[in-house]
Amino acid sequence: MTQQELAKALGISQSSVARLVAAGMPADDVFAAAAWRAAHTQRLRPITVAAAPAPAAPAAAQGETASDLTRALLEARLQRERAEAAKAELAASRLSGELVRVEDMRRAIGRRLVAAREVLRSVGSRVGPLLAGLDPASAAAALDAEMARVEGELRALADDLQHHDHHHEGVR
Repeated sequence: MTQQELAKALGISQSSVARLVAAGMPADDVFAAAAWRAAHTQRLRPITVAAAPAPAAPAAAQGETASDLTRALLEARLQRERAEAAKAELAASRLSGELVRVEDMRRAIGRRLVAAREVLRSVGSRVGPLLAGLDPASAAAALDAEMARVEGELRALADDLQHHDHHHEGVR
């Protein structure tokens, strides 16, 4: 939006727009400019926003007074600030380890499942030679010991996943 368009929409001169923009008035949105002007100009008569090629602010329509526009702008700003606060809260939760990205967890679970599969596949090669030539009671005891070891490895994998360490997983 040009300063000339903004001046026409606000019903003031282009030189006034230039002076107000230099003082900090937004120049890209007629509603924001009207709200800024209402908040920062002491002797301001109620203005009506004329037709302008600017997007409508939430809850504000052309023809409303500066106080209506100020209220609409404040509502929009509050909504934006709430959204930014929610976003910041999510980021803080992620950094503190309370929240992780779904894709990060999928990768971590996938790595643990591959490790669990390898643990289970190695049982036969580790136990087979031990069981050869053993009586049934000794073979059962050797097999129980191996299964207890496998259970411990799987428990460690599950604990590692439960206490997912973001520093090692590289949360992005």
